[in-house]
Amino acid sequence: MHQIFEWTPLLEVAGSSSFRVLSAQFGDGYAQEVGDGINTKSDSYSLTFKGNFEKIKAIMDFIDAHQGYLPFYWSPKDYQGDMLLWTCRGYSKDNISHNARQTGIWSLSCTFVQRHEP
Repeated sequence: MHQIFEWTPLLEVAGSSSFRVLSAQFGDGYAQEVGDGINTKSDSYSLTFKGNFEKIKAIMDFIDAHQGYLPFYWSPKDYQGDMLLWTCRGYSKDNISHNARQTGIWSLSCTFVQRHEP
């Protein structure tokens, strides 16, 4: 059974959708196109989390455990609670400082990509 990603991102406005399309272009300018598979639409979200090191470390551990290819459940706000499958292939983290002083606040940025399963 897939795990549930339970942390809430700071902002969730950077979402995008893409479609998989097979295309054949002919010499006279004519093209034929068709959807590639039964799940042609895939969404992705660029997410940012902020918090103390323990919170950010827990998120990193979750992502690390899924190794970039094992899917997990997560529900974007615009899906109104529907749990969908996602993967995350990496992240970047930063220890936020103010006037060259450590604040104890960390930031983690990552991208979730929708995954479909039969």
